[in-house]
Amino acid sequence: MNLEKCKASVLTTERLELRAVRADDAGDIIGLANDFEVARRLTRMPHPYREGDAKHFIETILPIEAVWALIRKEDGAFMGVVGLAGKSGENAAEIGYWLGRDYWVQGYMTEAARAVIRFAFEILQFTYLGSGHFADNAASASVLAKLGFVPVGKSRKFCLALNSEVDHVDLRLEAKDFSYKQREDMGKTR
Repeated sequence: MNLEKCKASVLTTERLELRAVRADDAGDIIGLANDFEVARRLTRMPHPYREGDAKHFIETILPIEAVWALIRKEDGAFMGVVGLAGKSGENAAEIGYWLGRDYWVQGYMTEAARAVIRFAFEILQFTYLGSGHFADNAASASVLAKLGFVPVGKSRKFCLALNSEVDHVDLRLEAKDFSYKQREDMGKTR
């Protein structure tokens, strides 16, 4: 994956600007991520989420993954992140995301992820994207279904916030299935 191309790319949608996460976003990240309802839906987000966790994310994860901050255009609010992690030896990536609770159920994540998917297939030329959600996360299941991801299996993944393994649904979206209609729908929010 061309990380430099990703980090230099600002993606825009009707309501959002997606830009590289910066060190000065740490306060916003801590404020939104230090919510058990956010953390329990993710594999590698601890709870409580502290300054050291944000530092680890910025210093360890950002150098090896493409991560965009979701910024609401109308007021500049930092709402969460969406990112791509390359799959070793494959022309593919995993897409992951989280959103602060105040921004749930408003179509923001679907809108942001569509922009990243389009970038992944059209600019980075990936052959497929993987993703997934914990089995009890109906909201994420809905987002990924709207984006065209299809189930390819079930697994158990460790959730750091819960300190246990959780049932997980594994999903995939093939570039060849990224249809013209989906491209047209990129600007739609819900």
